[in-house]
Amino acid sequence: MREVLAIPVEAPGGVRVLELYFETDVAPGATNGTLTIERLAQAIEAFMTDLCTIEQRALVSRALSSSGNAAFITDLEGTIVWSNPAFSTLSGYAAHEVLGRNPNLLRSGQQGTRYYRDLWGTIRAGKVWSAETVDRAKDGTDYTILQTVSPVADGDRITHYVSIHQDVGAARRERERLELASHVSPETGLLTRAAFESAVTEALAAEPERPAALAVVALRGLQRAAAAMGEDMTRLVATALGKRVRETATAPEICGSFGPFEYGLLLRGDVGESRVAGHLRALQEKLAEPLPYLGDVPTLDIHCGAAFYPAEARTYHDLWLKADRQLANEPYRRAWRGPSH
Repeated sequence: MREVLAIPVEAPGGVRVLELYFETDVAPGATNGTLTIERLAQAIEAFMTDLCTIEQRALVSRALSSSGNAAFITDLEGTIVWSNPAFSTLSGYAAHEVLGRNPNLLRSGQQGTRYYRDLWGTIRAGKVWSAETVDRAKDGTDYTILQTVSPVADGDRITHYVSIHQDVGAARRERERLELASHVSPETGLLTRAAFESAVTEALAAEPERPAALAVVALRGLQRAAAAMGEDMTRLVATALGKRVRETATAPEICGSFGPFEYGLLLRGDVGESRVAGHLRALQEKLAEPLPYLGDVPTLDIHCGAAFYPAEARTYHDLWLKADRQLANEPYRRAWRGPSH
């Protein structure tokens, strides 16, 4: 050994020292820049960083593999690159059956257009997305999960998405049982979602030849602001607006609450597009009236969609999917000439 060269190397966890032992003189080359040892050191830095990343991902993989919750990982295009045993147990698909496939093989048809737009818009922005989802297992049965999708980043660049599933089927069934039993939402005075679906289904079955229209109204401004408004304020506003939805509706229309500041309406009889648009315009104007004693209320930002029975769909669920798609495309925005929101 003739010379020893020591080079500090930045690596995850701190600085390491790279020591190189030579049988010949290397100092002149190191000082005049002709030696490639610096490039070697840079390559080793990159290798150590990659090694740390690999170890971290292996740790995540081991943790997810032993997790009781189902999980899979996709690339940026949504192709599944890994799944854990709990996912196979829940879905019925073995790991090799989903590898290289898109998660849409689990699609049950229960989610609407807004669901998928919200999912992809959120995770592509680098944010965590979570919602209740109904998936379809390999044997054709549906199951309900709370799905959380998290972006996986390498520095500033998203490389993969991790989807974790918690089985909440029992909780959903209990919630729907309570909704049917209570019948009316205490916050809005409108039918609960489950009760609304039941009432609409019965109404369509009782008079299958009578035309109808299912409309969905979403107050997106209030939906965005609900968390900042606080629970008490949200309840007061929801109660006031629910009353206005009921006042605007006239028999034999059926009104329901789909969740925070979202409503369902069934119109029957003369349900041409002009009547539906006129009804939604009247509802918009009613909702836009000031709310006394509640102070400043965020912008409503009203969006609506509608589907027609039997021309466009013949079941409640198909009508809702169609209205949801229309809502995502904001079909009545240009037709309205009410107060600006």
